[in-house]
Amino acid sequence: MEFEELIQFVEENKEEHFQDIISQNEAAIKKIDEEK
Repeated sequence: MEFEELIQFVEENKEEHFQDIISQNEAAIKKIDEEK
């Protein structure tokens, strides 16, 4: 893999991983709000 391709691959993975974390956080917050 070329160096540029590798960087792009890492950037895209970071983006997807970040979205997953945000989704999980929102789900957790929603659950906590429902339990109050």
